[in-house]
Amino acid sequence: MAATFNPLQCCMGPEAKTISPAAKTPADTLKEIADDFLEHHAPAMKASTYRRSNTYFEVDAGDSVETTLRRSQLSDPRAKVKGAKHDAHHLESLMREASTEAKRVIGEYKQHASADLNIAIIGGGMYGCHLAMCLADVGAKVTLYEKQHELFAGKSGYVSNRIHSGYHFVRSSRTRAGCCPEQQLFIKNYSGFYRSAKDRESNTVLVVAEDEQSKMDIGAIAGIFKADNLPVERIPLPYLHDRGFRNIQGGFRIRDPIMYIDYPREYFMTELPKKGVLLRLGQSVTNLLHHSEKVAELGDGCPYNFVLNTTVNQVFPFNVEGRSGTRYEIFRTIIVAEKDTATSDVVPAVEAFEILDGPFPGLEPYEFKNPEVTKYSSLGRLYQVTNAKSAMIGCYTSFDEACSALALYDDTTAGMSDRSVTEQTDAIIKEIEYFHTNFRQEFEVVDTWTSLNVNITDESDACPVVVCRDFNYHPRLFQIFSPKVSSIFLAQLVLMRQMNEVIADELSSSAVGSDQPMAALDEIQGPADEPHAAVAATEQAVEHGLSEAANGKEGKDGPADN
Repeated sequence: MAATFNPLQCCMGPEAKTISPAAKTPADTLKEIADDFLEHHAPAMKASTYRRSNTYFEVDAGDSVETTLRRSQLSDPRAKVKGAKHDAHHLESLMREASTEAKRVIGEYKQHASADLNIAIIGGGMYGCHLAMCLADVGAKVTLYEKQHELFAGKSGYVSNRIHSGYHFVRSSRTRAGCCPEQQLFIKNYSGFYRSAKDRESNTVLVVAEDEQSKMDIGAIAGIFKADNLPVERIPLPYLHDRGFRNIQGGFRIRDPIMYIDYPREYFMTELPKKGVLLRLGQSVTNLLHHSEKVAELGDGCPYNFVLNTTVNQVFPFNVEGRSGTRYEIFRTIIVAEKDTATSDVVPAVEAFEILDGPFPGLEPYEFKNPEVTKYSSLGRLYQVTNAKSAMIGCYTSFDEACSALALYDDTTAGMSDRSVTEQTDAIIKEIEYFHTNFRQEFEVVDTWTSLNVNITDESDACPVVVCRDFNYHPRLFQIFSPKVSSIFLAQLVLMRQMNEVIADELSSSAVGSDQPMAALDEIQGPADEPHAAVAATEQAVEHGLSEAANGKEGKDGPADN
């Protein structure tokens, strides 16, 4: 069975040490924390490198935050905010270290193989695009596959994506703790992707349903926010009643950045080609051909050293260890617009809202950086209805089954009549009106469509990063997943460290018994009209090089991909 790393060992294991800040310089403290982080992470990755089982890695950025607090003995009441900010620097330092090592090993590979290190990324959402940029920056030749004809055509580009501070994860302390450093890194690296959280229109009202409906009461949730030093504004219940809220215990006002719908797509469409990333838009991936242990191919004849799947189980599905499996949910997305755009001196007349900790509906901002060029340009501020139970159309365990059902339910076909769509939309609005009686007076429905959501959760609603080297398909396939877009940085760190290990081992093994360089993918590609000949030639070159090395000879024609 594949080994699973337990992130809690970082901060709760008996090996945790107490370090006095006064006894060490800042550089020493940083090294101690980095060593502690890697002491637990590297063995989980390295131990599985040499056996044919999945290298499975699951971690929350919050683990390193907690380790920072414990090891530094921070006693200031604001220590957790300081610790979280401090941890963002540590995480960034580890990312920089992994990137530097990646440049070194990729450079050595290119020198030995006299060719590029080729990486295929499947999925043109936030994870696929971010990793493509990072890997191109360290010297890899990256090809990005997206089945649609534009980037951000799936969940990353057609739903509201919040850059979380931690408020929404009241039942998972590790996920809450990890949100702060991840958010800071996202803000630093992608500053144009969102409306500023300082803007009044970034307000979100978090309300708690009445006791018999909510899993936690408002006192418990307020205690969690206070203990984690998450700044909130407690909203008096009479004020919420005046705003039309009913069947609630109370609420809070928070500010989180919300990603624009349009700008990330425009940004990556411009920047990825500048980095040398080849975009293969409108090209589906359905096959992963296992031609050798070190060469993978996606059915189009192009050989790759590594394949990264960022589609969240839409191709090459896998089950996340310790979770019940993957659910493919078809649901109705509804976009609404404000009827009255007037604002008060304190807050906008209309605010986004969510009902905390349960299967309750909410309203998230649905924003464009350049709204004037969209079909919504003449409308008021837009919002997306989220989490309404009535929005669910169907739930499936197979992606193919879900896609077939989605085609039937698509409004462009005869799957759902206009009457059925209207009835479902009305049911969703009634569900919202149970908590917000003024909804119909403040909003109008302006758009609706059917969507596919891939959901991997547990009862704590934790959102860890999962990076799996999946030997079930191919030794060079990595599965990458997290429900939060801001976890791209932790995914980058974990992935690069694992890839660095694999490349370093390959370089080391290629130097044993032979001075020959490794198999160069670019040099052995066949003619353009015979793409599969390239893969066959790759495999032959690998076998030839291994055979010559085993006989103590030098292969005159081909480098060996060891």
